[in-house]
Amino acid sequence: MNSPTSDAELGQALRTRAAACGCSPEHFLTLAQANAEWQRHAIMPTFGPFPDPILEETITRDHLNDWPEWSARLIYPGCKIEQLHWPDGTVTTRLMNPRLLVLAATIDQPENAHSSHD
Repeated sequence: MNSPTSDAELGQALRTRAAACGCSPEHFLTLAQANAEWQRHAIMPTFGPFPDPILEETITRDHLNDWPEWSARLIYPGCKIEQLHWPDGTVTTRLMNPRLLVLAATIDQPENAHSSHD
């Protein structure tokens, strides 16, 4: 927010938005935290920490010849597959079109990570 906001105003905003989603403020915050953690690894940040690339491959016609025929309707030559390893052990795998728009992605948390939902 651009202007200073009191704790009471923030609390009211939280309660209002939670009610609009049909959940408690505590549940709303849990969802917001989970979404923020997901986004942190799904989108390349403009500042660190940055991930280390473990795989960068451009899809060619040869790839598509080895894949099922239907995949060529969704994926085409010039698309890229990337795997990124984040400092906390998370691995993001994403498929991007030639304009670098993410078509699909998956995020694998490290084995030893524990969820705030537990």
